[in-house]
Amino acid sequence: MFLVFEGQIYSFFVYLCTIYIYIFLMRMSFCVIFALMMMACGGTTARKSGAESVAVVSTVEVSAQSPKRLEYSVVATYPHQTDHYTQGLLWHDGKLYESTGQYGMSGVYVKTLEGRIEREMSLDRKYFGEGIAMLDDKLYLLTWLENTGFVLNGATLAPQGEFSYSGEGWGITSDSTKLYMSDGTHIIRVLDPATLKTTGRIHVRFGQRSTPMLNELEWIDGRIWANLYGYNRIVIINPTNGQIEAYLDLDELEQTQINNLRRDVLNGIAYDAASGRIFVTGKNWDKIFEIKIQTK
Repeated sequence: MFLVFEGQIYSFFVYLCTIYIYIFLMRMSFCVIFALMMMACGGTTARKSGAESVAVVSTVEVSAQSPKRLEYSVVATYPHQTDHYTQGLLWHDGKLYESTGQYGMSGVYVKTLEGRIEREMSLDRKYFGEGIAMLDDKLYLLTWLENTGFVLNGATLAPQGEFSYSGEGWGITSDSTKLYMSDGTHIIRVLDPATLKTTGRIHVRFGQRSTPMLNELEWIDGRIWANLYGYNRIVIINPTNGQIEAYLDLDELEQTQINNLRRDVLNGIAYDAASGRIFVTGKNWDKIFEIKIQTK
């Protein structure tokens, strides 16, 4: 009887050790995946843009120093429609502007922080909506595979024109002078707002290695903030040399959506320059989070 009991204790001990090792490896795998993603070589990706003959903006030699992890706190939460597949998010004239994707469900919404929709426009069913940017009271809206962008009146959302581009459209932002556009690769294109033609490219890097899957973009204090598609990360990019200088790990925010069966990936960054407020959300999430970067 003692030998049987002793064997059971030994088996239970082995079982506990196995569980501990499994949990340890799972946690390590997330770190390894993120490190590999940050150090991706920028080879062939699932979404590729067409080649263009333009100037390369990021010609400055970059540092191999690891990006700094930024800490943050949640200041407030606001409601978000779970049927909104968020592609772009921005703050303008005291309102949130949100673009949504999916064929037959793409459009642009102007709404209050409380979630009340004040204006909206819908895209034709043949378009899959992507990111938005505001410049000189014009709203620029990308589409994913249709090689077409739209120019809308920033106040009324009335159509004012269209433009074309090669490859895919993902995210777009502005520094109040130029437009910056992502296409799912490690490249951010620089667009001339007068012609809407590509005039340069920023090669986004972690050290010397390219970082692809750049999605929604936002210009904040001289830096480009970018969601990484499929990851709960936001990277902060120096537009002069393309170097990733810092990042945010927003795993905790994604965990708040664990019971939201419609949830998709983290996506959406908006910046209120007047107050310094930063808002983030995700595709089909039920909340928009106002976050504050903690400084030491």
